Amino acid sequence: MLRDLEVSDLSILDEIHQRCHTFGVPKLTNVVDDKVVCAPDSSIVGYGLVKMFPEVIMILDTEKPLRQRVEALNEFMQRAIEMAKNNGIEQLHAFVSDEKFAHLLIERYGFNSVQAKPLVLNLE
Repeated sequence: MLRDLEVSDLSILDEIHQRCHTFGVPKLTNVVDDKVVCAPDSSIVGYGLVKMFPEVIMILDTEKPLRQRVEALNEFMQRAIEMAKNNGIEQLHAFVSDEKFAHLLIERYGFNSVQAKPLVLNLE
């Protein structure tokens, strides 16, 4: 059974989260929808939420000189960070397959590596 989140649920969900998850507690911002899932006896089985997911995507021409690509990245990232902050976005996500590029994002912009397997469900 699905039901709305209640303030009294927070301590139970926090205890479940501490016992069962390696990810940090999700912030309840940028939420499109959320529900508590209950068993037939009304005990909480879980909690789920759908968030707006801000993802940074950039396509760079690898045939261009490295300096031009880095300058393009800098210009774009400054804009992306500014736009995110101006719109109340607390995190930007980037999915990177190139380790050198990942290192650049970490060193230059403060991205953090996560120990998770990214998955996507295409709904179209």
